[in-house]
Amino acid sequence: MLGVMEIYRVVEDHAKKRLTEPVDIAKAILAVSAKGVPADRLLPELMKIFYIDLDQFNAVIHGQVRNQTQRNSGVAG
Repeated sequence: MLGVMEIYRVVEDHAKKRLTEPVDIAKAILAVSAKGVPADRLLPELMKIFYIDLDQFNAVIHGQVRNQTQRNSGVAG
């Protein structure tokens, strides 16, 4: 029978990876988007796999939206 510490270690071994760096969040967004996940489902899908820094996630998303808008309007960024 597993003791408390063994159970804790088993749970800890299967912990989700933390996404806190913008570059890692952007890579995860691109990977999930490439699988056909719509923009409004990105966060819920990523949260199934990772713990995500929501402030960084929002910064990445708003940065991508701003960059796409600039490209579509012909504004150099």
